[in-house]
This record gives sequence, structure tokens and C-alpha cells, in this order.
Amino acid sequence: INLSGLRIDAAMSWEMRTQLQALRDAGRTVVIYIDRADLRRYHLASVADFVVLDPTGLIVLQGVAAGQIYLRGALDKLGIGSQEWRYHEYKSAFETVNRAGMSDRDREQWQALLEDDYGRARQDITDSRGLTAAVFDSLVNRVTALLPAEALAAGLVDTVGRWEAVERIVVRRGGTGGLLQESDLKYAQVEEWGAPPTVAVVYALGVCAMDSGIRARALAVELRDLAEDAGVDAVVLRVNSPGGGVTAS
Repeated sequence: INLSGLRIDAAMSWEMRTQLQALRDAGRTVVIYIDRADLRRYHLASVADFVVLDPTGLIVLQGVAAGQIYLRGALDKLGIGSQEWRYHEYKSAFETVNRAGMSDRDREQWQALLEDDYGRARQDITDSRGLTAAVFDSLVNRVTALLPAEALAAGLVDTVGRWEAVERIVVRRGGTGGLLQESDLKYAQVEEWGAPPTVAVVYALGVCAMDSGIRARALAVELRDLAEDAGVDAVVLRVNSPGGGVTAS
């Protein structure tokens, strides 16, 4: 797998890693090539049996952080007031316009989220790479970036090489077949009895709002049409949203 230039959010990265781990658990060999990697991308790459880093590559194991832009001071200078009706101490959506900094409750919930995120990533990486938590924390806290030789010495990668190095690993592990190219798949024939079921997969991405984000108004119509379509056997709704309005949800 070539992860060069991969742009993926945390949820999709976790899901992809889980599927790759399932392949390893089933006895398959996973080889991943990276040229640049932050903590999230390296967390995904670390699931592999072999991690190959480009000779000009870089691994930056920054920790995790969260923050907000608070507008209270700017709004005061502009003479703009606001009023917040807060129904729960952890509901912090309007803090950005009503406060000059993070509240204790909002800091508490963000801290819990970040500790869980970092803790899971550290556990997965140390398990996959045979590192201790102390060694990994030291790399995150003390090293800004690791060059290829440093990443190899730290045990973060198995070899340094170009994409062609992946083919050599595949040949060494699996014989002389080499890498499977997309062109090898174009004329594959699949023998099946009867027509396969039709499953519609609908993605709801973004904030829960009626006419933006997941576009709940239009999404509801689309789901209703699919449910009434005799040619569709099942509908799967995949949601990747931070939340939002009750009506849209």
C-alpha cells in the first residue's frame, strides 16, 4: 500500500487500520510505503508487517492538540453583544462568541478526548513496532522530526527505500509473482448464481444541518426514495459528523 499523499480523517484512518489488522490476523502480509508521515498517518502505517520509508522522507510524531478561536474580545470592541442559554455545563458550542478563553468543563472534555486519542494511537503503535510507551513518549516529546536513518534506528520503519523496494519485499515473501497491477484485474471473471443483491451506501458527511453539512432535508428525501425502490435490497447510512441540530439529526 502506498500512503504517499494520503488525506484522510481520523475516523477513516482508524477504520482502515482495523481492516488491515484483520488481514494480518488472517495470515496475510501487509507492506506499507510512506514518504511523509505525521502521527495519524504513521499510526495507520505501523499496522504493516513491513514499513518502508522513502530516502527523502520524514516522520513527524507530533502529539495531539485542540483549541478554539474565541471572539468575545473582538465582539466587545465592535460593540456586538450576545446572550447564551446553556442547558448543560458541557454544551460548549457558543463559548467561541461568549468567552475569551476555554471554560473548565470544555477543557475537561477536550482533555479526555485527546488523552483517549493519543493513548489508543500509542498503544497500537507500540504493540505493532515492539516499542515501550516510555520510548514512544520520548520520541513525541523530544524529537521534532525523524529523518530516514533516525526512524530506522528508532525502530519506526523496517527499511529505507523507494516504492520499488516494496516489490522486492513482496517477491521475497511471496514468490516471483511481483506486485498485482490494476490492469491485471480488468478482465477477471466471477462466476455467481443469480444476480447479486443491490446495497445502496449513502454517506452523511459534515455537521448535522438541514441545508448544509449532511443536508438533512435532501438526505431524507434520498433515503426515502431508496427505501421505496424495489431494485434496492438494503440501504447503509454511513455518518461522519461532529453533531449539530436536533431536527437535522
